[in-house]
Amino acid sequence: MTTTHTPGPWALSIGPHRIEVKPSPEACYAFSLKDESNARLIAAAPELLEALARVIPYAESRAEDLAELKAAGEEDPDFPGAEEAWDAVINAKLLVASVPKAEGR
Repeated sequence: MTTTHTPGPWALSIGPHRIEVKPSPEACYAFSLKDESNARLIAAAPELLEALARVIPYAESRAEDLAELKAAGEEDPDFPGAEEAWDAVINAKLLVASVPKAEGR
């Protein structure tokens, strides 16, 4: 059985006694007012995931450029090197792959 998340955007509403994150009209997650930062992060999760997935190809391209500069002995010491760039790309891909596709997408 494959579990999928609800696509965004998710609604966030702050009431006098609690914060609600609504991924759909049928579902609601409630947080205490002191957890506003967590509620905002959870509400933004679908868009954050989508943005990360869209940035990966650009990060891969930059990592390839950095690898070529390193191979040519032209790596800039003031910027992260090819290894760091590839580590970031790999981590981003793993994070995106760990989340099942949204229903309806």
